[in-house]
Amino acid sequence: MKRKLTAIALSLALVLTMIPLTAMAGDGDVDGRGCTSFYFGKDLTANGACIWGRTEDVGANYAKLFNVEQAATYTIDPVRFDNYDGNWQAYEGDLYVAGSWNATQTTFTPRFRWPYPAKTLRFTYNRDSIFNEWNDPFPYAEVGINEKGVGISATESLSSMKSQVTSLDPAVSRNSGGLTEVDITAVVLMQAETARGACELVAKIIDTVGAGGREGLFLSDPNEVWYFQWLTGHQYVAAKCPDDMIGFSPNITGNVGPNGVVDITDTENFICSPKLVDIAVQAGVYVGDPKDPGNLNKIKVCDSYGSTTNHQTGRMRTGWGQIYGYTKDAEISANVPGNVYMNFFLDPPAGRKYSLYEIMRFFAGRGEGTDWEAASSIAAAGTVEAHVYELRPDMPSELATVMWMTMAPPEFGVFIPYYANLVTDAFDKMYSPDVGRNSPTGPTGYNAADPDNNSVYWVFRQLHTECNLTNLAERARIGNGVRAFWEDYQKSLIEQQAYIDMYMLRLLKDQGREAVEKAATEFSMYLSEESYEYAKKILAELRAFKAAGTAGNFVPSFSALPSYTPETTVFVSLSAADVSYIGGDAAYTLSLAGATDVLTVELEFEIDGSMLAGKALAGANGFDPINNILWVNTSGNTWKGETTLTYEAGDSTGFTGDADIATFVYTPKGFGNAAMSLTGAKVTGLYGGTTTYLDAVIKGGKAKTTVAYNKYDLNRDGKVDALDLGIVLLYCGFKASDPEWKSFVKVNDAWGNPLTAKVADVNENGVVDMLDLIDVFINYTK
Repeated sequence: MKRKLTAIALSLALVLTMIPLTAMAGDGDVDGRGCTSFYFGKDLTANGACIWGRTEDVGANYAKLFNVEQAATYTIDPVRFDNYDGNWQAYEGDLYVAGSWNATQTTFTPRFRWPYPAKTLRFTYNRDSIFNEWNDPFPYAEVGINEKGVGISATESLSSMKSQVTSLDPAVSRNSGGLTEVDITAVVLMQAETARGACELVAKIIDTVGAGGREGLFLSDPNEVWYFQWLTGHQYVAAKCPDDMIGFSPNITGNVGPNGVVDITDTENFICSPKLVDIAVQAGVYVGDPKDPGNLNKIKVCDSYGSTTNHQTGRMRTGWGQIYGYTKDAEISANVPGNVYMNFFLDPPAGRKYSLYEIMRFFAGRGEGTDWEAASSIAAAGTVEAHVYELRPDMPSELATVMWMTMAPPEFGVFIPYYANLVTDAFDKMYSPDVGRNSPTGPTGYNAADPDNNSVYWVFRQLHTECNLTNLAERARIGNGVRAFWEDYQKSLIEQQAYIDMYMLRLLKDQGREAVEKAATEFSMYLSEESYEYAKKILAELRAFKAAGTAGNFVPSFSALPSYTPETTVFVSLSAADVSYIGGDAAYTLSLAGATDVLTVELEFEIDGSMLAGKALAGANGFDPINNILWVNTSGNTWKGETTLTYEAGDSTGFTGDADIATFVYTPKGFGNAAMSLTGAKVTGLYGGTTTYLDAVIKGGKAKTTVAYNKYDLNRDGKVDALDLGIVLLYCGFKASDPEWKSFVKVNDAWGNPLTAKVADVNENGVVDMLDLIDVFINYTK
């Protein structure tokens, strides 16, 4: 993706002349052949999900808009199409007619056509602004998912094909009715009910009308992912993606199949054009399986069809470097394929598991910390959006797929989660201010005069523009604070998603699909708006910072995490004093926040038995333990504990509000850091008049206290005695306002470390006096 059509070149130029200069600064247009795709089978991810996605690259000033297309019903209407070119064809059903408007949008030229189904499915899609693409009806829709859970990422421009095959089977342009990337997303999503069915639909279209260009695309459903390559006018191959391999392509026609070999008789794992092998043989370019020579049922597709211009240096290096952890040029040179044919599916590093966050950052990769930082990379200024699909095999089909999407380049942005098969509407700034505009005379680009009248794309695009500096030191000074802000937000979104899933699962079970559609729409709109408002605020602060010539590093003046919370979510947290003392108690406090009618709290936690010995458990604010802690030694000195707290109210309503509900008291056994970790929490409460499990979100699941000497043992010799009383007397009369409070030294501790007056202020009231002497005396010999 994405090659512009000659028919719209003039209108595109007109649009770009109207883009304000501020929209161009730092983000020049780039070669449209910059898309990059990744695929990680479920065996290779930390959470067991199949994860795949793509960057869509075309140029800095191509706004993307996120829409929801509602289901519709169609009937035969021949008059509707008769006036286009006087050559109407009788299809069975209404006709999807794609085409292009001229620069003034007064005439329409029909292009690709295909019958509508009698009833289309609802689907989400991310399309170009009308000011960039005057094509109808879905201009360059490139990513989306329908209500059946079928997702698509379309497309990735592939390597050039050999002239020997294109002369035998030339591309069929859109102008001549061929299928191209402009139309494929909408045509697939409006009717496909499975990933395989989507592949078969694309194959049928190419068999019937042909295809323009050469493209690669992903198609998925809750159960599997397919990778489809169309190569020439009528030749294609689709391969089911394996669970135990990595897919990677920076605009390269990679060999698909085991060891890069397609077996055309394996219809379970491949869908091939009828003449895939015949055309290659006829052209004299056929390459078969080197392990099974002479078997014409097997073909290495890229070796047979692809031209020798098969390499994208910068993104190839960045992608392989990230996948395999290379940091040195020597590693890259020794391992990354050169200008040769490569397999699309790669063997993973041994024992490697990739996290969702890590894969997201692959799409923002610039080779930070490597020899090749800032070389041509995946994180391109021309990225207009990036998306990551997360397919969870342990979820029901309605909730199995989460589409994470960022508008504009992801380096200084954030992927927002969408149950995109469920949403029925989108936050208006995801598709405005283009709504209602039918001509190229309206404002384009970022609207600096009225910042509130900008789409999500333009705000994040401008944020990237401000940070996208070629000088690495200046880039870090300006951009690191922005990147850190979104890193915190992104990680919190990923953590929060697990609890949103819990809520949605219960809602689906209790109230059905309509209820989860409503909740999914609310959830996505809320986070889209929240992140958009944060981006606007950061952008304004950053521009003011630059305008003032402020020295030092830019850091947003505020910190923020996702604030969306389903109404039945209860937050559980653990805290402890910063310091505990040998001879005293180490107390850990359990708290609830956002509770509504909570009845019980079931807890699982663990401690290091070499540091802490259990002493007591006490409830608070109406909660009491119904059993003693059940301890289990799991390994070494790690002990796991379980207990249940119950709320004993005078009525049956349960606890509502925020409060500390229990204290765990331990005896420290040694010096150092003593941590207690909350590893599980289940909360029951009243929901819909019945007792049910609520959504328990652990916020702050690990509490740490530093175990120090008894604070009355001033000289750190292990006992409180006359020497400690003497230190108080030495510093008696010193105040916190004295300049010597933290620096003047009269005595050292038992280990030779200097002791200042502050250490003698044991009651911490800012002065060393007789009250401190009495406190030390009371704790004498302890």
